[in-house]
Amino acid sequence: MGSTVMPVIVLTPPEANPQLITTLQELGWASHGTLTHSPGQHLTINDRVVRLTHNDTVLFQHPIGNAWAPVGWWKAVTSLDNQCVIVVVASTHINLNGRSLHAQLDALTGSHQTVTALVPVTH
Repeated sequence: MGSTVMPVIVLTPPEANPQLITTLQELGWASHGTLTHSPGQHLTINDRVVRLTHNDTVLFQHPIGNAWAPVGWWKAVTSLDNQCVIVVVASTHINLNGRSLHAQLDALTGSHQTVTALVPVTH
């Protein structure tokens, strides 16, 4: 039996940008555990940057050296009409290098320290 890849990306804004989660809440993003579609946002992923914008205004940007995605991720994005689920978590509330990212995200369900939305994505 095969497994289905859910196209999810976790973004952790730096402590220098504590307002990002509040801004996204104001734009209609939901607490983690509830999925919503929030118009006006767009995620760009390429070999230089991960960038989240709202009506062409940059909300989050992180330089990267190599865009990596698990096998099937981009195919899953395509199956969702070129959208992915974005989870934004305050960097002080998650360890992306931790042993159980899923458990950490589960513990944040309903928290005001995280927001989630289904957003169009290009690469």
